[in-house]
Amino acid sequence: MFSCSATFALACQIAVWLGNANTTLLPPYWRFEQHHIKAIIDTAYEESTFRPCIKSRDGSVGLWQWRGSRREDLHAKANTPSTICVPAESQVRFMIDELLTRREAPAFFAARDYQTARSIFVRGFEVRRMDLIRRAGL
Repeated sequence: MFSCSATFALACQIAVWLGNANTTLLPPYWRFEQHHIKAIIDTAYEESTFRPCIKSRDGSVGLWQWRGSRREDLHAKANTPSTICVPAESQVRFMIDELLTRREAPAFFAARDYQTARSIFVRGFEVRRMDLIRRAGL
């Protein structure tokens, strides 16, 4: 499905975790397809360049730059103190849990192409930051 290089090893691992989530974490009526996975991975690259332990100036942390109560929830779910980096796999699981509880989830999983999935993920689920929306070309 995906080819991997050493530079993007974590991106490939995220793709594997998302693919595995189809049978372990998602309800039977939703599936991560390739365009969904690419949209999620591209957002992680834009937000953190695949550095799971990155912390931004505004206090956001992790692959998808959680902050505020979402950051607290990430650490609580991963059972890690706020001073410790949450493992990448735990961040992926948390992102999936968040996605499944958002009102945008049905539209995201109904998306049949990359551009639509990316737009929904960036605008409706992940962030509402104009700089990221502009960089994503949305």
